[in-house]
Amino acid sequence: MIPQERPRRRFRRIYDWAIRAGHLAAFSLWIGGAGWHNFVVLPTVRSRPDADDALRSQARAFRRHLPAVIALVFLTGLYQTDRLLGLAPSAVLGSRLGHLVGFKLLVLTTLTAMVAATYRRTV
Repeated sequence: MIPQERPRRRFRRIYDWAIRAGHLAAFSLWIGGAGWHNFVVLPTVRSRPDADDALRSQARAFRRHLPAVIALVFLTGLYQTDRLLGLAPSAVLGSRLGHLVGFKLLVLTTLTAMVAATYRRTV
């Protein structure tokens, strides 16, 4: 083993773990924010119209960060897929793990489209 190869491998391992942590954190922010919006903000606004202004500013703050969070989920997932399977269609479509990645991409696309449609109606 070349002496410089060991630090590179260690850096790659740390980098991979950082990507994985970023992926999980971004997904957690997205799902947590969506849950908060759907199960706290909307019912509160419907039951107490006087709370509308305070919650509306919080919802806007979440929506402002949402495109960056969704992009982070997508890009870190793409990186992990490349490291695990490669990005060749035959590699992705030819394995069960690739099918799971495709399903997750379909869910991400569907949820993003729903958010975009809702955003256009409420702005």
